[in-house]
Amino acid sequence: MPILECFGMPIIKRTYLQAIGVVLLQLVLQPVLAGGGEEVDECTTGSTAAPFRHLSKLSIAAPTDASDVWGTFSVRIEFSHRLSLTVDPPEALPSAFDVMLDGEHALQVTLKNSTRSFYLIHIPPLEVGWHVVQVALRYAGDEDMHSPAWVPLEQDRARYQSRGPQRPAAQAEAPLTSNGLFGVTVRHMHFDRVQEEAQRWRPDQTAILVVDMWAFHGCRPAMVRARELVGPINSVISAARKRGTFIIHVPSSGVDEMSPEYPVQRSRMLLAADACSTESSCLAAKFSHSGESVERLTEEPELPITGGGCDDDEPSPPARWDDETHAQHPDIHIFPRDGLSESAREIVGALLQKGVRHVVIMGVHANECLLKRPFGLRLLTLLGKGGGKGAGLEVMIARDLTDVMYDPRDPPHVTHAHATSLVIRHIEQHVCGSVLSSDLLLLADEDV
Repeated sequence: MPILECFGMPIIKRTYLQAIGVVLLQLVLQPVLAGGGEEVDECTTGSTAAPFRHLSKLSIAAPTDASDVWGTFSVRIEFSHRLSLTVDPPEALPSAFDVMLDGEHALQVTLKNSTRSFYLIHIPPLEVGWHVVQVALRYAGDEDMHSPAWVPLEQDRARYQSRGPQRPAAQAEAPLTSNGLFGVTVRHMHFDRVQEEAQRWRPDQTAILVVDMWAFHGCRPAMVRARELVGPINSVISAARKRGTFIIHVPSSGVDEMSPEYPVQRSRMLLAADACSTESSCLAAKFSHSGESVERLTEEPELPITGGGCDDDEPSPPARWDDETHAQHPDIHIFPRDGLSESAREIVGALLQKGVRHVVIMGVHANECLLKRPFGLRLLTLLGKGGGKGAGLEVMIARDLTDVMYDPRDPPHVTHAHATSLVIRHIEQHVCGSVLSSDLLLLADEDV
């Protein structure tokens, strides 16, 4: 009988039978929580129906449905609760969740009080063939202690095709280079006049930063608008990556949460920090925390909007912002060649190591993180204009793949779309140029 473990603590011994034979299964649960949340450190049992189930959601976020897997793989579980944990009745709150593999109950894990949390379940090698992982919530009032919990939605199950116990050794990847060039039109504003310049960029000397494209945001309208950018951003970085462009994913405050899933991408950036080690030679080394703000550039005026508000029609900003998870939206795919970081030192170090000359920043929000963070537009502009490491670096904002954090009840009392255009114009005139993301989909003269 296999021992199922939660943080190495034996909890259940059970014979696990499949149609294809007896499989020894050991699931080790590791939480991935941001913002200093408590870790899940105990397991429990419980079952069957309970009221208020529609208030909570449990889903399998990664790997994606019908994924091919080799050997040991990790399943990412997302939990969210729609209402306040401080005012909801106890019976509205789930107490645990079940994990089932091919219809057999495998593990049960206690949930801590959290509106949103992520968990990684590590599954050892399975026999070749299709397997189904299902998850479902348990509530404190459930009485049946052993029957599997119900699985109400398709998003609570995922199918995986096991290819074997170990992935075949891969041949060394050839560096992605291209003989072609991106045909990019860079736009600046000069005294309210648009100036455009046609440029040619080598894809392997280009990098894209995807900033703060979180799966969740405390301001619901901002989250809705950001999710509209997810598909286009993924299309652009997928096309650029194939042509040799370096992609860096920058989920502020979410890197530690995502690191267990992406150790290669994280290690790459940690090692790159050595290339930007001292403030005297690398300006980015001055900033030790991603939350620090880079002051306005010389002769840069105040932003044309009062930012930071949430346009949710409430009389005041949300009382509690989402500070429990800042993981990037799972539909923006992260590949082994990519980087994962929120450190200015690491990001600039990686750009220096790879000989990057052109950086395009996309994501949210243009008047906040894209502009002010130590890895953002102001800092990289200063770096490119300076005389130290990074001199000559050219940074741009993808003006069609960004948004602003703004409430029309604040000055200058314009629509959200107008506020976004005002911020883009401010950036183009006082900070750096802008490009359209479509310029990075194809090389110049490349056939569709």
